[in-house]
Amino acid sequence: MDTLKIILSFIMGTILAVLIMNLIEDIVPNEGIAQLFLALAIFGVSIFLVITIVDSLFKDSKKKNDEQKEKPVDQSQLKNKDDLKSLCVTDYNLVTSVFYEFCFDSYYSNVILDSQEISYHLRQIMNEYNTQKDAVSLILFSRKAKSKGIIIKVNDSVHQQHNSFKFTLKAERITLNNPNNYLEVLSNDFGESTEDNLPMSVATRYIIHFENDQPVFIYVVVKTFLLNSFTLRKVNANGSSSNMGRLQNDDLQTITKFLNNKLNKSK
Repeated sequence: MDTLKIILSFIMGTILAVLIMNLIEDIVPNEGIAQLFLALAIFGVSIFLVITIVDSLFKDSKKKNDEQKEKPVDQSQLKNKDDLKSLCVTDYNLVTSVFYEFCFDSYYSNVILDSQEISYHLRQIMNEYNTQKDAVSLILFSRKAKSKGIIIKVNDSVHQQHNSFKFTLKAERITLNNPNNYLEVLSNDFGESTEDNLPMSVATRYIIHFENDQPVFIYVVVKTFLLNSFTLRKVNANGSSSNMGRLQNDDLQTITKFLNNKLNKSK
């Protein structure tokens, strides 16, 4: 870089000196040592002046580059860039696929439905449910997610984030046809994206059906993007599932009405 500055300064200084000499040629002695000294002085001053200017320009440029490197990247300013889009899609796919896997995971289905496998601590949480942080579905999903490198906060806040993907997880209990017959519903807002390379369907709600404080069924609401449809599936202890029917939407009111009708018909 220093060599480049010297070369540029010498060339530009020489040009500047020639221009100055041409401008003052009428008042400069035509011969003698005075002309030589004046020419050398003008050349020297021109070189020094150009070096000073060039050096200042290089320093300003370097300072701006250093400041740009040190400045933290504002993710909000990169939302339209291809690299951030790619990152969002990757994070979206990971979180949605892990939640889907959890919904039909034979291990967790067995833990919930097989009373022999449920620990005393987990049973106490089921019986003493007060707020979202006590939701069995949220606790178990956080364990599944952790094994995949996703940290899910088990508290009363619905807001979650994995890298660039922000989403919500909300757990709540909803009474069915009597106080001893209720649902624990873990809902997400993964929603729908227009980006490419996205899954064809996602699980939007994970539902544990309780009777007399005992988990008896697991249901999952699956949204298929291509058909824009919702399906309620019943999950067995071994992870297999069966189709219970299509839903108009995945609203909790729609789900509870659907299940209440099923319960009334089975009596």
